[in-house]
Amino acid sequence: MLDSPVTVSRVSPDAGPLAGGNEVDIQGTDLLKTTDVTLDGQPAKFMILSATELRATIPSGPSSTKEVALTVTAPDGTGGAAYWYLAPPKVTSLSQTTGTSGSSIQVSGADFIQVTAVYFGSTPATSFQVEGDRELRVVVPSGGVGTVDVVVETPGGKSAQTSVDQFTYLPG
Repeated sequence: MLDSPVTVSRVSPDAGPLAGGNEVDIQGTDLLKTTDVTLDGQPAKFMILSATELRATIPSGPSSTKEVALTVTAPDGTGGAAYWYLAPPKVTSLSQTTGTSGSSIQVSGADFIQVTAVYFGSTPATSFQVEGDRELRVVVPSGGVGTVDVVVETPGGKSAQTSVDQFTYLPG
């Protein structure tokens, strides 16, 4: 009787920083005989948890955002899924640099793929909508009077704080 081929049904999370080092859970079938896990041909350290689950530490990746093949190899075949290496996002401008809580602003930049949060200082935005990998529409959260950095977060990291991401709350 032949063994069933390896399959990969889910990778969680399916994205992470360019530097690697993060752990992912890989779910599938017939994973007990896994001999290799690779990302774009680069070997990953892995641990077999069960016939349906592996845990892998992602190796460092390319120099910019890129989707790669995650491959699980066993004697009876291979299975695979996509994985995204993500550069940290970058904020290049705000449509408004002053305003009050509840107003809506456009945040422009780069690498806005899989945005998980937007912060005004340490306060999360009331809501945000990704309008492409270079634009976000953000509702300004409640905050005090003063200037804060607008920081975008993705699985690739957080945007660096610079003078172009500063938002000043006006007295309401």
